[in-house]
Amino acid sequence: MSEQATDAREQEILRQAKARFARVLRCDLKPQEIAGELRKRVLGQDGACEALSVRLRQHLLQVRQSFVRREVERKPWRPDDLGGVLVLGPTGCGKTHLMRTVEEMSSLAFHTEDATALSETAYVGRDLSDTARAIVQNAYLYAPLAQTALLFLDEVDKLR
Repeated sequence: MSEQATDAREQEILRQAKARFARVLRCDLKPQEIAGELRKRVLGQDGACEALSVRLRQHLLQVRQSFVRREVERKPWRPDDLGGVLVLGPTGCGKTHLMRTVEEMSSLAFHTEDATALSETAYVGRDLSDTARAIVQNAYLYAPLAQTALLFLDEVDKLR
C-alpha cells in the first residue's frame, strides 16, 4: 500500500473516532429509553436492564462533565471521574449479551476481557497493559474515546 493511501486510511480512522466520540457527547438517552431498548433485545432481565440503564446514563453524563472539565475549563482529569458497575449472575443468564447490547447503544469504546486469562505478572496469561492496549485499539487510537471506554470483565464467577 502506498504512503498516501496509508495516510488517507489513518485520517479516515481518526475521523470515524472523532465522530464516534461526538455521538457519545451528544447522547441524550434517558434511563427509560435505554431500559426499553435493552428489554427489546434482552429477555427476562428487567431488573438488570433498569439498573444498567441508570448506570449507563450516569456514565454518559460523567463522560460529558469530565470532557468539559478537561477541555473547556482546563482542569486535570480525576480518577473518580468515571465509575464502574458490577453485573453478577449465573453462567448463561445473559450478562455478556446485555453488555454487548449496551455497547451497540452507547457508541462508547468497549472491550471484553476474560478474567480467567488475567494475571498479576503476565508470566502466564494477560496483564492489565494488554487490556489497556486493547481498549486503545478499540477506540481507534483516539485518546478521548479510549478514556471513556467500557471494560467488561467476563468470567469473573469462574475465578472462585
